[in-house]
Amino acid sequence: MKIEFERKEIIDLLVSIFILTFIFSLTNSTIKLNSIPLIFLIVCFSYIPRIVIQKYFARKIGYGAKFKIYPVSSILAILFSPIGIKLASPGYNEVRPYKFSEWKYKRLKGSIEEIARIYLSGVVWNLFLCIISVVFNLNVVKEVNVWISFFNLLPILPFDGAKILKWDFSIWAFFFIFTLILLIL
Repeated sequence: MKIEFERKEIIDLLVSIFILTFIFSLTNSTIKLNSIPLIFLIVCFSYIPRIVIQKYFARKIGYGAKFKIYPVSSILAILFSPIGIKLASPGYNEVRPYKFSEWKYKRLKGSIEEIARIYLSGVVWNLFLCIISVVFNLNVVKEVNVWISFFNLLPILPFDGAKILKWDFSIWAFFFIFTLILLIL
């Protein structure tokens, strides 16, 4: 199955990666220049697969998914990072339950569960990386992934948490509490 990105999506994804690299390179309002390459690689390994996994599962079900930068979250991430708040959700995948057929777009019956599972797949990827980083004591990897998971699980649109919560409160609560525990560790 071929996962494709439009030119605009690639640009939005690159901007998101640079924003995440910037916010995780800041410590006490100073940028750690020597750690930027490592943080950039960690962000790429954490964020790009998350987006690809969500696009893959959307495509597998027959939906479209398009990555978009979320300007409000991006601006807030840059503004709040000097004070230690790492708003790690500059972009999101917009899942579209449409399929092109017979020269027109046809709306598929999109179930709330299918859409929530697509979004949950990205959270699971980041939590998987968190668990591995806790086991192997990789603090920077843990920090990046736990913050990405935490902010994406917030029940605010367009974040993943709002879609997961709409489907099943108990599943959202489990992952949110699990993320909070990892955040505290």
